[in-house]
Amino acid sequence: MPQSISIGSGNSVIEWILMPRMAELNKVLPKARFECVSDRTRVIVSQLLDLTLDIGIIRDDAVQRPLKTTPLTSITYSIFVPKKLSPGVHAENIRKRIAQIPLATAMGGTFRDTLETGAGKLGWPLEIVMSCSSFTQAARLVLSGIMGASCLASPESTSILRALSKFRSLFSKTIHASFAWRGIRASSKCGPSSPVLWSR
Repeated sequence: MPQSISIGSGNSVIEWILMPRMAELNKVLPKARFECVSDRTRVIVSQLLDLTLDIGIIRDDAVQRPLKTTPLTSITYSIFVPKKLSPGVHAENIRKRIAQIPLATAMGGTFRDTLETGAGKLGWPLEIVMSCSSFTQAARLVLSGIMGASCLASPESTSILRALSKFRSLFSKTIHASFAWRGIRASSKCGPSSPVLWSR
């Protein structure tokens, strides 16, 4: 009988990290039926701990005992700015110029908190005019020209991110993400094909 395996993470991580790996997961677990669950990191961790979720993709600094983990990938958060809106921007004047560039970013979450806290410490007045439900939406606003700049995660080489590489990056922060699971539940469903194999 096919096993149902639930995998939880944020919207952008599911789209940019998990989806490109689904072909390999299907090879490893050909009879499995997968369910993707999108939520905040703290909710994913809580569901892993109470065994209502099988696998999570979470930041390394969010892991709690007795969860088991295996490294998966690095995620780089960046602010991309169209060059036409940032002529002459350099280290000496970025504090003044950043306030003149409208930004789109994901609403809430660790990245938003880190961005606003870091900008506050640096004295950067951010002009966030659009809060989106995912980084993918923010990226599309930049590419379409509707929004002057955007803050987003760039974990994988997708068509959107390749296009964004042509834009100027004013800020970046890299974190590490891992597969996380609580041994008994995931192991009973995955058998020899544990999440350790999925990260290869």
